[in-house]
Amino acid sequence: MIELVPALPEHVAAIAADPRPADAAEVWRLTRGDVGAALHAGLRSATRAYTALYDGVPAAIVGVSAYSSMTGIGVVWMLGSARLDTRHGRRAILALAPGLIRLFRELYPGMLFNIVDERNAAAVRFLRWAGFTIQGPIPLGPAGEGFCPFYIEGKP
Repeated sequence: MIELVPALPEHVAAIAADPRPADAAEVWRLTRGDVGAALHAGLRSATRAYTALYDGVPAAIVGVSAYSSMTGIGVVWMLGSARLDTRHGRRAILALAPGLIRLFRELYPGMLFNIVDERNAAAVRFLRWAGFTIQGPIPLGPAGEGFCPFYIEGKP
C-alpha cells in the first residue's frame, strides 16, 4: 500500500538511513554530500513536496521548486529509499507518477527540468516513461561526472 502525504523534515531520516544506492551515488557525484542533506535542501526550496509512504514507511520524497515563477519553470526532484528497488516499490511509484507530474506541470506550465546521473539507468528509464526528454550527458559536479539534463514542456 502506498500513499502520498505532505513531506515533513521528519520523513528525511527514514530515507537517508537506507537510500537507494543509485540515488546516494548520484547525490555524492554531484555534491559530495549525502541524501539527507540533499532532501533537507530540497524541502527548504520546494513549492510542493510529498512523501510516498510505502506500508506506512517513507519510501521517497518528491518535489518541485521554482526556477522561474515568471516563466513557469520548475525544478522537479525525487530521492528514495532502497524500498523503491523492489518490484512492488517500483510499481507503487509508477502508479503515483502521472498525477504528480500533472500537478507539477500545472504549477509550472512552462517547463519542468533537472539533471540525472547518466549511470542511474532506472531513473533514466523512469523519466523517459514519464514523458521527459533526456539530453546527452554534460560534465558536472566536483569531478566533472556525466549528468543528463531532462525536461518536459507545456501544460499536461
